[in-house]
Parts: sequence; structure tokens; C-alpha cells
Amino acid sequence: MNVNSSKTRIEAFSDGVFAIVITLLVLELKPGEDGASAHDMIVHAVPKILSFVLSFVVIGSYWVAHHRMMHFIKTVDRTLLWLNLALLMVVTFVPYPTALVGATHGELDAVRLYGATLMTANLLGTVLWLYGTRPEHRADSLVAGQRWRVAAIHAAPIVVYAIAILLAPAAIFFTLACYAAVPLFFIFAGRWVDRLTAGSAAVSSGFQR
Repeated sequence: MNVNSSKTRIEAFSDGVFAIVITLLVLELKPGEDGASAHDMIVHAVPKILSFVLSFVVIGSYWVAHHRMMHFIKTVDRTLLWLNLALLMVVTFVPYPTALVGATHGELDAVRLYGATLMTANLLGTVLWLYGTRPEHRADSLVAGQRWRVAAIHAAPIVVYAIAILLAPAAIFFTLACYAAVPLFFIFAGRWVDRLTAGSAAVSSGFQR
């Protein structure tokens, strides 16, 4: 069953979830023990602040990807609604590994869980894109070859995260740097990604994560 009117509802609901998740991230930034100086509290909170900034940028990147993705989806059915909910479920889980990484100062298991969460989000986002851009769902603005180029770009971070997780026991800092590098790449190389995925016929409408 196609539900054309559901597209605006799925966008509004998703935007609300992303906004709530970003807000939840900051709730972990609480002052330290009573009696400690402001300096000591700030120093103690540095890992939590860094994990907050990382997750804020990551979730912001997912929101931009979702926003661009929906531009090319014309109709919504029950399966697409559930795929979108599955993606949002993983996104809403992000504050937990974020808090874990900050609280443990980047212990191995916490860093691995964080990476696994990001991998799952990218995987579900790619599945959502491929399903939502099938012929019966996609908008006319999607040009030939664009669907698979976007899928490849969206899935590429899964490989980066997997390598980073494997190397975590030897280099935690490198792993965290890889996690940060992915959203920063899409922020600073956005125009290049737009041209690569859209092609000359669709640059004006574009897809940019």
C-alpha cells in the first residue's frame, strides 16, 4: 500500500527524533563532584565534551543524509516506514555509547560499541535508500546511475568503521580519529560528493550527506 501523504509525516517525525537525540547528548555533561573547583570539573569533563562534540557532528551528518535522501523518495509504504524506524532506533541509541566512551575515557569495549553503532546506522541508511529509490518509490529527479553511486558513498564509512574497530586494541586514538574523520569528510567535501553522486544532469537538486 502506497501512502503518498505519509512522506511529510515521516520527514517531520524523523526531524523530531534527530532533534531529541541531539538534545539528549548534552544531558551527560553534568558538573563533577561537589567541592571540586571549576578547573577540575572542566578537566574531568573533557572526555565527555569531546564525545559529545563527536556524536553531535555524527548525528548531524545522519540528519543531513536523511534530509537529502527523502528528496528523492516520492511515495512511502509500510516497509519503508519500518526501515525508517529501524534507522531511527539506532540513532536514538547513539547517546548511550557516547556517554560510555566519555565516562570510561575511551575504553576499548566502549569504543568498539560506538563504532558498531555507527556501522549499523550506515547500513540501515543504505538499505533505506536502496528500498526508497526503487522504481515504484523514487522521484523523477533521480538520474540514471545516481542510485548506486549514492549507495556506494553512503556505505563506504562501514568499511572505515570496521577497520577502525579492528585496530582499536592497538590504537584507540586512531580509531576515534577515524570515527571523527567520516562526518568531517562529508562536511568539508560536500560539494565534491554532491557532484560525484548526482552527475551533471542533477547537480542542481543533488544529494549531499
